[in-house]
Amino acid sequence: AEQQAEMRRAVTSLADARVHAVLLCQTAARFWMGAAWDAEIRQEMRGWAGVPALTAAQTVFDALAALGARRIGFAAPFPEEIGQASLRYLEAGGVTVLRSAFGGLRDNFAIAEIAPEQVLDLAARADHPEAEALLLPGGNMQCLALADAIEARIGKPVVSTNSAGMWALLHQFGLRTPLTRGGRLLRELPRRVGA
Repeated sequence: AEQQAEMRRAVTSLADARVHAVLLCQTAARFWMGAAWDAEIRQEMRGWAGVPALTAAQTVFDALAALGARRIGFAAPFPEEIGQASLRYLEAGGVTVLRSAFGGLRDNFAIAEIAPEQVLDLAARADHPEAEALLLPGGNMQCLALADAIEARIGKPVVSTNSAGMWALLHQFGLRTPLTRGGRLLRELPRRVGA
């Protein structure tokens, strides 16, 4: 309840900025709380802000689908119990996780301070030869800056909390100019499935 009150305060404070959409960049929340919570919070955010509302986990699923990736590697900075909830959630959504690796961190500031070499190592440990993509949740982790290096190393697309959110917002606003960095998802801007 306290976290929801904080979210409401944050979202309603954006009204003065006249934003055109809001995005909750917290993949672990949906993985932990489930799809019903995610749908409810999107609806509440839409009501609070009066604009379209997206969540990171929703955008991650959409991005994986746009890339045609149903079999993935999963590398997350958080502890294994949160990671296992994430794996169950992904599997229930039709995504097969072939290999996973967890960083064991709970603190968002500690996640933000993970050294680039450690992010690269975490990603490499989660890769699988038959995976079609690598999912790197954790909005505070330096995934976006490292996406191109990770893709070069493993030879497949990387989807992170932030790249999926950016991709979804670009689609939301009808912007089709690819970015030069941030991984294949942002360089190629594949269309949303069903769009």
